Amino acid sequence: MSRPARHRIAAGLLAGLALAGSASALDWRVEGGAGWRSLNEPGIRRTYGTSVAVPFGFDLILRSGWEAGLRFEWAPTREGALGIYASAARFHLLGLEAAVSRELRPGVVGLYARAGAGLYHYRQTVDYAYVQDYKVDRFAPGAVIAAGLRVYPWPFLYLAADAKYVILGVSPYDVSVDLGGWRLGGSLGFVIK
Repeated sequence: MSRPARHRIAAGLLAGLALAGSASALDWRVEGGAGWRSLNEPGIRRTYGTSVAVPFGFDLILRSGWEAGLRFEWAPTREGALGIYASAARFHLLGLEAAVSRELRPGVVGLYARAGAGLYHYRQTVDYAYVQDYKVDRFAPGAVIAAGLRVYPWPFLYLAADAKYVILGVSPYDVSVDLGGWRLGGSLGFVIK
């Protein structure tokens, strides 16, 4: 998928959510947090370990507990050593996700589940002895499922804890790599009426 096509898709999702929100008196949810992320691929996980993940997102709160939203997740670049010569290597993965979710909230505690699709950017750079800056720098589509709980000390403020699983298979240089995995985290959010 070309870069202009990805920009058009992201702009269309944002415009659609903005129009839906302005067309009616629906509420918005904005949240940000931090968590721990692990990758499924054993070689990548062994080389770079786990990392901190920093998600930020917003949702349009629809009727009957349904929500539609966008999430962005960033993680710092991880460094490691590859091969028998311990060549310096760096890995970076970030994603933009669009999802629908459903929250059941009988009181001050709400349980929710979310499912959707994402576009992920991954980059690995390796400095071999004879080749500097050998890299993979690509985008790939994936899927996401998540579940968690929110505690509302006030109607406009909540604390959340969730578990998210990303399904992300990529094939750089005709080698299949599973960059999916778990993210466990917490966040602080606001409901905007």
